[in-house]
Amino acid sequence: MYTHTTSTLHPLYNSALTTISPLVLPTLDTIASMAQASPAAFTVGMLLLAVVVVVKVLGVVRRMVAFGVRVLFGLVFWGAIGVMVAVVWERGVGRTGVEFAGWLREVGGVWWEEWQKAKREREGVEI
Repeated sequence: MYTHTTSTLHPLYNSALTTISPLVLPTLDTIASMAQASPAAFTVGMLLLAVVVVVKVLGVVRRMVAFGVRVLFGLVFWGAIGVMVAVVWERGVGRTGVEFAGWLREVGGVWWEEWQKAKREREGVEI
């Protein structure tokens, strides 16, 4: 035998339906009669509604992508800070400073050579 159990939301649902239906039904009736009277205007209205919905959805997607990129850049930044702290912790401040200065000297040397090479090429002198 089947016994029907009533939900605790059932009275709330009925109350909401009886309160909202006098407000919504005349509007829906007006929209339906306008759609029947001029289908072209209704089609344009639906197209505009679709465009608005698509723009809203794309805005949400853009915010989600921006959040993901912000999180990714934050992870990369703090990961690099963590790696630098780990390197200094492992090697010590003095050794890390000496190695970093040597690395900067090498990069500066390469940059200076490329600068001189570009300067010679600009002046028309081949290597």
